[in-house]
Amino acid sequence: MLLVFLILFVSPSLSANTPGDSLTGAVAHFFDSIVPLKMQQTHIPCLVVSVVKDNHILFEKGYGEANLEKKMPADPRQTVWRIASISKVITATAVMQLVDEGKLDLDRDVNDYLKGMKVPEKFGKPITLRNLLTHTAGFDDRYMGKSFHTKAELPSLQSFLQKMLPARIEPPGELFMYSNLGNALAALVVQDVSGQDYNEYCRQHIFIPLGMKETSFRLNPYRLEHLYQGYVVQGGQFRPFPFDYLGDYPAGQLLSSADEFSRFMMCQLNDGSTGEVRILKPGTTERMQSTQFTQNPKLNGSMGLAFNLFDVDGNKVAGHDGGYLGVATRMWLLPERKTGFFMATNVMNNQAIENISYAFVHRFFNHTQPSGEPYPLKKLPEYDRDVVKYTGYYRTTRYPHDDFTKISLLFGYGGSVRIWKNDSGMLMMPDYFGNPRRLIQVQPGVFQSVDDDYYIAFKSDANGQPKFLFTAGTAVFEKTPEFYARNVQLFLLGSLLTFFILVLLARFVFLLLPKRRKSSLSMAGQRLKRASTWTAALFVLHWLGMGLVFFVLHPAWELSVGLAYGVGPDLYVVQSILILAVVFLILTLVRYFQAIGKGDASAKSMVFYTLFLLLGFLYTGLLYYWNVLGFKF
Repeated sequence: MLLVFLILFVSPSLSANTPGDSLTGAVAHFFDSIVPLKMQQTHIPCLVVSVVKDNHILFEKGYGEANLEKKMPADPRQTVWRIASISKVITATAVMQLVDEGKLDLDRDVNDYLKGMKVPEKFGKPITLRNLLTHTAGFDDRYMGKSFHTKAELPSLQSFLQKMLPARIEPPGELFMYSNLGNALAALVVQDVSGQDYNEYCRQHIFIPLGMKETSFRLNPYRLEHLYQGYVVQGGQFRPFPFDYLGDYPAGQLLSSADEFSRFMMCQLNDGSTGEVRILKPGTTERMQSTQFTQNPKLNGSMGLAFNLFDVDGNKVAGHDGGYLGVATRMWLLPERKTGFFMATNVMNNQAIENISYAFVHRFFNHTQPSGEPYPLKKLPEYDRDVVKYTGYYRTTRYPHDDFTKISLLFGYGGSVRIWKNDSGMLMMPDYFGNPRRLIQVQPGVFQSVDDDYYIAFKSDANGQPKFLFTAGTAVFEKTPEFYARNVQLFLLGSLLTFFILVLLARFVFLLLPKRRKSSLSMAGQRLKRASTWTAALFVLHWLGMGLVFFVLHPAWELSVGLAYGVGPDLYVVQSILILAVVFLILTLVRYFQAIGKGDASAKSMVFYTLFLLLGFLYTGLLYYWNVLGFKF
């Protein structure tokens, strides 16, 4: 605690009139004190940081090893990082250059610019570049098949998007739905309109002019020795994750050092110029960093053009995070302070980055003044207590709705929240730490927290029933029947699978018992028994096969990134087992009616088979809901 006090309160403030040496020393002291501590607490191999102010690099340093096997230290000037999703801000910059030149219009149908492909018509509204850069195009999410092990496998950007562009599931301009593929589509517009390969366009018009000579979306073989080594944690150990190639590379595969990327941050903080060169017209960066879309103005969070906008300690932040297997990154710009920072680490764990980011802003820019009544509020304004319709289970909208990887929600990937009410007509929801937060309805569908500075809002359907929940930032959750809540579904699927296992065990034990008399079952009864036994066996075998594929034959983390490399023959074989199980379930139903028709089935056995069929079809229906039934790849 004493160390934290020294970090946060002793060193001088990062203000415009602080002497340069004192300022650099204060920032160095802050990071040297807090970074090793957070690295140790969160178990990460390295962290690199770069801080810019005005038009110069104020501080940059690497901590730990960017490659454990080679003992390669993290170096802000040398170590090359996959910038991950921060790459999307480069796409927005490229788009805005062409907007500055009058070659693109943010609000025009992107189909007017695309040359080799078209976005299908739907909802009677076109998708625009503004939609793509604010993640409001309404695309479904998709990960399966987006990554490639080798450069030779990587298709062209256009070919990739023609194959991978997901369905439009919401009208454009109405809902924030994060989309890597949507951002990559904006990059394809840049490529088609400029007539240049997207990477080459960015190098000639952004990177080289800014002095980012080694920065590229392509891996430079001459810089390979300086490439960071990403790690996944398995069994408490760091396992190297091999570098791969993204089909939607404009949205996540920029490769740069912290030092070079600082030049881009300085350009964004200085109205599109570094002092020596200008790449954007005056006012364009301000436009990029201003609200272009918000779910509700009460929420702390909106979208600029690829920038996430929010407030920290009274400071406007325009930022973006990045994350992929083996890397986590963050860029925060504080435009009113002419300050920004970039951080990266070589595991997909941003806990340390999160803690350091807020501590940095709180330490150097905490100029907020307490206003009004302190939390928790004692004197509550009048509020609407008719809140029952808002209660229930809400699930993140960011998941593939139509392919096999929807099942990843059952394994805890993606977020969900439960909303309930108390006796005072307040909504209740867990806060960041899992503690109950009380909220009162101050406007129709808008709720203010009693316990902290926090708002949520709801969007209703045509019948006035809540359809979406918006929380801080740009998070969107869809209202889902409690029946499909993760814990309910896991219980149901687990119970049904247990039932089929017990059926198999009972049949196996029966086979081991001495046969004292000839079976009294008719031929129809014997066929019914065999069909049900095969059905149960195949249901169980399917899950054993799934476990074999995802936890033995392939690394367990592949499902966590949505089967990014696609699926192999092994999963087709496993899914064929499930289809065969459904065939035997239908056969069981046929044998069931045949046994009834014979009139020689006992009432006791028919009760069991009735239950078996009901549970079998319920189980099949649940698997269909989770896109597990069939080959939805």
